[in-house]
Amino acid sequence: RWAWSAIMAESLLKELGVEDLYGFLGVSNTASEKEVTKAYRKKALRYHPDKNPDDQTAAEMFQKLSRIYGILTDPAAKAAYDKWLKVREKVKRRNEELSAKRRKLKETLESKENDHYATLAAEHEARELMKSQIERLREMSFEIVQKQEQILRKNMKIIQEGDDSGDDSDVVIQAVWDRSTHNYTLEELHDIFSRYGQLEQILPSKKKNKVLISFQRPYDAVNAVKELSDTFQFKWISGEPPKIIHHKRPSSQRDDEEDYERAVLERLHQAQERKQD
Repeated sequence: RWAWSAIMAESLLKELGVEDLYGFLGVSNTASEKEVTKAYRKKALRYHPDKNPDDQTAAEMFQKLSRIYGILTDPAAKAAYDKWLKVREKVKRRNEELSAKRRKLKETLESKENDHYATLAAEHEARELMKSQIERLREMSFEIVQKQEQILRKNMKIIQEGDDSGDDSDVVIQAVWDRSTHNYTLEELHDIFSRYGQLEQILPSKKKNKVLISFQRPYDAVNAVKELSDTFQFKWISGEPPKIIHHKRPSSQRDDEEDYERAVLERLHQAQERKQD
């Protein structure tokens, strides 16, 4: 009786040099004995030694056909071979499924790896951008501080020397507001305070509701403080002392403006002398 094993079957196919007995005859593995016989006779006639004398290749093919036909027409041998074929096909499908899963897993891992590297690249780009922005802000802040120091030194010089050139002096005030009721931008603040006179600049603070405002002329700052005290809380950083806040701006004529500026600067000079005493 035939008792096929995987080793035996593989060994036989290797010995015959074929992948499948049915396939070699050109029929399906569900072919009947009659179909197998018909296919065998057709091929055997082609390679029969009488038709191919002295042809060693044809002789070998004829012997191979005879052995395959003998197996596929023996019920026990055929049944054993068919059983082995089913097992081989099952193993093949399982391997294909495993291969598909492995491919899917590989693709998933590669996708995750690519996403990871893309994330790292994006993080690196973001860090570099942040670094450049921090450096830009640092340089900007340094320029702002330098500008503010120049303004303060100029104001101190005005106070100490009693210079009556009002157009050359700067006054700096701090403005604070309630963010729950107002949320001003720098542009809006510039529009509000520039109504009272020429501004040097508006410097933002770390706090969102605080700025430093530099006016070119003292009485412009005085009027801004007076008119906007209901909306803003003011603190004098340099220039105008609080006690002259209530001075009204003189008429628009040029001579009156210059007289007023000299009066304001005189008061600044007197206040500085009192502090030194």
